[in-house]
Amino acid sequence: MIDVEKIKEQILSILNQRGPSLPVEIAREIKLSPIFTLAILSELANAKKVKLSSLKVGSSPLYFIPGQEKKLEQHADNLEGFAKSAFLKLKQNKILDDEKQEPAIRVALRSIKDFAIPFKLNNKIFWRYAFISEEEFQEFLNKKRIETLKAEEDEQAIKEQVVNIQAREPTVGEKISASTSKLSQQPEPIFIKQKTKRKIKTNFLEEIKNFLNQKNIQLLNTEKIDKKEITAVIKVNEEPCLLIAFNKKRISEKEILKSYRKAKELNLPYYILTKGEPTKKMREMISAYKNLKKIDKIEIEQ
Repeated sequence: MIDVEKIKEQILSILNQRGPSLPVEIAREIKLSPIFTLAILSELANAKKVKLSSLKVGSSPLYFIPGQEKKLEQHADNLEGFAKSAFLKLKQNKILDDEKQEPAIRVALRSIKDFAIPFKLNNKIFWRYAFISEEEFQEFLNKKRIETLKAEEDEQAIKEQVVNIQAREPTVGEKISASTSKLSQQPEPIFIKQKTKRKIKTNFLEEIKNFLNQKNIQLLNTEKIDKKEITAVIKVNEEPCLLIAFNKKRISEKEILKSYRKAKELNLPYYILTKGEPTKKMREMISAYKNLKKIDKIEIEQ
């Protein structure tokens, strides 16, 4: 009979020695099946004795003991595309201003939860590298507070100057000059061209915004806008997602593949909008791909 509590102790001991590890590596150490090992790891996670990384190695997260978070840096090479670019940029700069980043980096920062910690300052979003010292972080906050106070003082000084200028009594010369100017000014005729009344059409971007508002979907940023197609990043159920909206009723398989490749490049799920329902053939094709487990080549050993 398997002693589950003893296996749990073994797993914690392995993680304590190895640091963040894959379930398959742990299963190999304790000489049990990966499925059974995952079940025990799940129990340990529910008891908050182990944690799971947001970072994936292949399709699996890493398991580690609380306090080993910094060791996840050793696995950062498994990040790909913009996620890796965002990680390297954040690690180098330590703190990033969200609105100053390009859209793809902004999305990627939200996906590397092991390394990027968001915080708000003066109603703006910033990202802190998870492993910078508290001293460095406080130094940044103090610097920002000083900049804010200086900006407020400068703004107040400008306001006071404007008030003083407005309150100053004009000189006799200024009064005479103003009176002469008023007498010399003659009203100019205004010509209004009559336009034919036309029905104003809402542009495609406004249509998309209205649709997203109705669905309570948040629009994070737009990457491409034209009359035929809009590409943007949205938030669906608190997760970023790539939106591709086509300003037509029918889309081709080629356009779906193009959308898929763009989403894969950004490491995001994707959401397609069109002006019409997909054809029966298109629905069958999507269903066929979704239910396809594998395509194998028939090879017969000689």
